[in-house]
Amino acid sequence: MTSKSSYNPYAKLANFGNINPVLKTDAVAYSIYDDIDSFFDIGSTAREYGPSSEKSHLYMAERCSKNWDGACEMMSRNDKIALSNVGGINSKTFYIRPPPSDLTIGDVLVDNSGVRRFCDLSSCSISQESFNPLDPDSPIIKKYGQSNCGKCQPVCMPPDEPDKDILLNKVLDRPDKHVDLLVNMYKNVMKQNKREKYSNTRVGMVFDILDSYSKQNPGKM
Repeated sequence: MTSKSSYNPYAKLANFGNINPVLKTDAVAYSIYDDIDSFFDIGSTAREYGPSSEKSHLYMAERCSKNWDGACEMMSRNDKIALSNVGGINSKTFYIRPPPSDLTIGDVLVDNSGVRRFCDLSSCSISQESFNPLDPDSPIIKKYGQSNCGKCQPVCMPPDEPDKDILLNKVLDRPDKHVDLLVNMYKNVMKQNKREKYSNTRVGMVFDILDSYSKQNPGKM
């Protein structure tokens, strides 16, 4: 006969040990998935980390400036209108269009990545924070802006082999969307007497147009 003290009417469950859930942040997935679709994967934080968010713009711009891969290409094709360029450099050199803007999320990614890749930002201050403060392994994102000692004045130059640079070619596919970056490049190329270096290149063709504009409108560039 089974004693009352040892009787257990419930089946014994397996010992799962100590369960300590750890939140892991896939910053790329958070950034490229459309916000509504992301609710199924990452819950209500999708609005904070989706492709329209400041954190995603900052993270992807820095990442894609160093290596343009499939994730960058995917986000560059996002044709949803960006409410504002929340990942832009805080500098008078680059005009941030107020909403409503005609720039898509893809346009903004290409522009912000291009500025970080082709421009010397040493005159700008840098602030850093975690992409996801709840995850200790979350990547760091950077903001560039005016420093306490002076203005943020990016100096931009084309790469040595411009036609082979994927990101620059992305910029040149829609030069009308990246005027500030291209004008900055042009001014510095002229200052350094390197105009001929870029003859017979795609960026050189844009410089040809800026040459004509500069001659017709002296002092206005």
